[in-house]
Amino acid sequence: MNTLEEEDQYSSPMDMYILSHDALRGTPTDQSIPPGWSSRPSKQTGFFSSGKKVTNKDLYLKILKQGVPPALRCAVWTTNVQMAIKDGEDESIGTLRKVPIVEHGWKIALQQVFPDQTDEDDLQIPDLGLGSRYLVNLLLCDHGGSIPEQGALALKRVLYVVQQLLIVEYCPMLPDLTALLLSIMEESLAYTTLRSMLEYSCSVEYVAVSPVQHIAWCATFCDVMKKLYPQTHAVMVEINMLTPQALDPIFKRLFVTILPRHHVMRIFDLYSFHGVETLFRFGTALMCLFHAHMNEEQRDHTITNPTSWWEGIRNYCHTSEKWLDPFLQEMVYGGTAGRFTNRSRSNFPRWELVKRWIAENEEWAKQQNLGPSAKEEDERPLGFVDNKEIVLVRHASERQLLAHWFPTPLKATKLELIYSTNVHGRTVERFYHHVAHVVYSITIMEILDKEHTLLGMFASQTWHKNVKGYGNGECFVFRLRPNSVCFPFQPTSGNDAGQIMRSGEDFISMGIAKDGSSGLRLNEDFTKGTTSPLNKSFGNGILYENEVFDIGLVEVYRLVREVDGRPIDSFDTTLL
Repeated sequence: MNTLEEEDQYSSPMDMYILSHDALRGTPTDQSIPPGWSSRPSKQTGFFSSGKKVTNKDLYLKILKQGVPPALRCAVWTTNVQMAIKDGEDESIGTLRKVPIVEHGWKIALQQVFPDQTDEDDLQIPDLGLGSRYLVNLLLCDHGGSIPEQGALALKRVLYVVQQLLIVEYCPMLPDLTALLLSIMEESLAYTTLRSMLEYSCSVEYVAVSPVQHIAWCATFCDVMKKLYPQTHAVMVEINMLTPQALDPIFKRLFVTILPRHHVMRIFDLYSFHGVETLFRFGTALMCLFHAHMNEEQRDHTITNPTSWWEGIRNYCHTSEKWLDPFLQEMVYGGTAGRFTNRSRSNFPRWELVKRWIAENEEWAKQQNLGPSAKEEDERPLGFVDNKEIVLVRHASERQLLAHWFPTPLKATKLELIYSTNVHGRTVERFYHHVAHVVYSITIMEILDKEHTLLGMFASQTWHKNVKGYGNGECFVFRLRPNSVCFPFQPTSGNDAGQIMRSGEDFISMGIAKDGSSGLRLNEDFTKGTTSPLNKSFGNGILYENEVFDIGLVEVYRLVREVDGRPIDSFDTTLL
């Protein structure tokens, strides 16, 4: 009797698990099943082609480390979470038999929270402590590109129902966690899985649900780093990397902004089974791995702050595809965990011990009255003067990021398009003509790459031909997507101040590079651009990974007052 016949003999069709489905972006799921996994998994026969359920946890963990097939992730993740509930395991949640029950429960939850359709239409996606800037990035680029409208609506519904019915006010990991679940399952099953994760009877901790708990996790992460990797810990302390804010990519964003997408999913194969322990194990080992692979230039000059540290890790993880498997097997869960540079050092601490450290840090945080040092203000997006030619900032998410980066006096403004290569011509002379009477301006360019990168420059003085340099400390360069980041000017010497903006007959540029060139430069017809690593005055930032790139659309905006629509410039800004 072959394996398929054995499965049919012992499995009812209604006990089979449903396969993964992307409800976030609607992209097709790879349905191929590799050897060793069952093509027809069920509650009775389990997930493996042997037709027998694996009951040994060590063996099961070993299999999870090898990666779950995308088609089976919905079944495996939901089953792992259900097994963590102390008061009774229900491994059939993801089966065809339970689909009507789960969907009925979800329908009732939606009716309770949204008794009328207009109730849903008027709501924004709750960030639950994540912060508006991170939430914008989540929607725009962090989950495989811009999330379509239907996916964003699904995300909003699940998060809002969790917030209202489960009484969750603070849980910054939840938006990304929900997005990951929706990428492999329907809304109803995602909500059911989150509800299980948040159950008090759950034996595995998945998310922090209070500011004190979040701070305690971050503090304990620092304690584990010091115990396992003291040299890496010392370097991280020196560049201010071991603060709650600096650890956001782990304890708020769940590695989504750091790792390639398929690696994030591999980590969550384990997270669904071990919860936050996976974040501790993987995060501490990843810090040490990157520190060990830093070159001399990075150690001495480039990696000087949390932003450059995470950018370095991201570049390493995205350029080296074969590092994850041996890393998981040996450093994170294997015998060398905690012994990267010294074989005599002890392994990763027992999780019960780490939980005691977390409890101690929670008591400390309560006594110090510690929560988030400053709750990020939910800034409104900048408005814009309606113009059908506007393309690059038509979505509120881009304008919300700009509002976050703007100086406070400029936040109550709107953007008015004054130059577009689609409308006014693609020459530097036409650019100068349209900005001649504008002091504050924002130049945004679309890079012709697969990620549709948007780079930009905020100018605080009028653009004009001056190759020697001009500008002041209000200028900054930025990347809107992917992985939005702003590099403001922070003077380190008096010589930098007058060299932030440079422009001539055949180029415009902003930012000071380490080699003395410009950080971001456009050629005379705005078809080509160049970038160079920024110097210390701009935080040693890396604006774009390629030195030379092709440019598509370029748009320039001036700022007008929100109250009366008048330009904020001190003199007449009527265009010629």
